[in-house]
Amino acid sequence: MEKVIDQTQSFDPLAVPSPRSDVDVADMPLDAIVGYVFSRMDGVITVGELVSACGLSDEAGDKILSKLVDLGAIDILE
Repeated sequence: MEKVIDQTQSFDPLAVPSPRSDVDVADMPLDAIVGYVFSRMDGVITVGELVSACGLSDEAGDKILSKLVDLGAIDILE
């Protein structure tokens, strides 16, 4: 049995999540909220702005961003 460990990172609110152009997220297991947050990323908006715009708590935002980083869908530019 594969052990799954939740390794949620805490991201700097001024960092910028940037979608990777070499990845097709349509092939990734994203639920609706993760897909929505991903769709709001433009490589300019900061983590803090993204979390606020999506109506998320910092903890929820960090969890979603961690998932997207783990899947290789985004890079975090600091």
